[in-house]
Amino acid sequence: MLESAFIQNSFIAIILGFIIGIQREMRNYSIGTKDFGGSRTFAIISFIGFLSAFLSGFSAFFLLAAFLAITLMLVASNIVSGINEKQRGTTTEFSALAAFLLGALLNYLEPKFVIFCAIALLLLLNLKDKIQELEKYIGKEDLNAAVLFLTMTFVVLPVLPDRAIDSLGLFVPYNVWLMVVLIAGLSFAGYIAVRVFGAGKGIVLTGLLGGLVSSTAVTISLSRKAAANNSVSQKVAVGIMLASTVMLARALLLVFLFNQALMYKVIMAFVIAFIASLVVAGYFYFRSKRESFESVDIEYKNPFELKEAMILGLFFGVVIALIKLSKEFVGDSGVYIVSFLSGVSDVDAVILSISQIAGQSLDLQAASYGIVIAVITNNISKLAVCYFMGTKELAKTAGIYYLTACVTLAALIF
Repeated sequence: MLESAFIQNSFIAIILGFIIGIQREMRNYSIGTKDFGGSRTFAIISFIGFLSAFLSGFSAFFLLAAFLAITLMLVASNIVSGINEKQRGTTTEFSALAAFLLGALLNYLEPKFVIFCAIALLLLLNLKDKIQELEKYIGKEDLNAAVLFLTMTFVVLPVLPDRAIDSLGLFVPYNVWLMVVLIAGLSFAGYIAVRVFGAGKGIVLTGLLGGLVSSTAVTISLSRKAAANNSVSQKVAVGIMLASTVMLARALLLVFLFNQALMYKVIMAFVIAFIASLVVAGYFYFRSKRESFESVDIEYKNPFELKEAMILGLFFGVVIALIKLSKEFVGDSGVYIVSFLSGVSDVDAVILSISQIAGQSLDLQAASYGIVIAVITNNISKLAVCYFMGTKELAKTAGIYYLTACVTLAALIF
């Protein structure tokens, strides 16, 4: 049994080292440089790692001595190569050390875990071109905002009180900030997608990616585009429709993340409304294919900026408090009023707030009503934007879409 495991792990160590070496060779070939070794060298290093860990069973310091010897060899190789090349990285040397450790790990872990680590390493090595491409679109301010927000999330969030800090039990700092993290994270994913792919490459991409960040921002920007050039009103309307359709999917995702029981209550209505909305958007897209669409710059704010996060947290806190107070002193009708008023500007806060109390102080049926009211109100407010900031033709076209989405939701929920 020991012999078969030894033979199996020996081959795995050699194969993993060989694959990592091939990746480095291909990378160096593509940029016209040379490193200290190739696929065979990496295979040998990985095999040495396996043998060193195996022999450490006979001598406790054998693995450490082998690791130090490999490290010194790699350092020497880097110094020699650096003399001939002014600019040179150390990725290959660290990859060789990783290959050595992967081989050694085969003596302590099941092969599947070591293979997983090797695949993760290969994925990381192949990300260099993508990272360099991403650097063209992400500015220093974006990076600083993300780092600051992540620091607040992983450092501050764990120490925030997870119980109410007021006598009425309205404000739980941990829950509020957790919602900010979730919404900002989803919006940031869309924000990065817009920066990388560009929102001005086509009306479909503009609507789909913009909807991940802010369907309201898309509606405002494209309405202004239609006001400046009335001939593209139908084309612009398609982008607004797609952004609002993505908002439906995003709303359902948020409900799922916070309250699965409520999700099962509203999923049918949202899925059918999503399909109906796509059909309407597709119809107007094919009708407007002859209209040219010039790129339009849509101004999105980085959701990881401290100011934006604090405003979002304050808004969430207020909405949560209003919903709890309304339920306590007015009843379900008070929740509906808050949903209606909050939905004018944002649906995320209402959805997350209602999802937290649905099935507890608020029954699931009333919670589903509140969410749908917020979504319908938000759609009506975007239709108003189309009319007052865009054109009558834009509002007429978008009105058909919003009527379809709102009626479908209302008919399946109420």
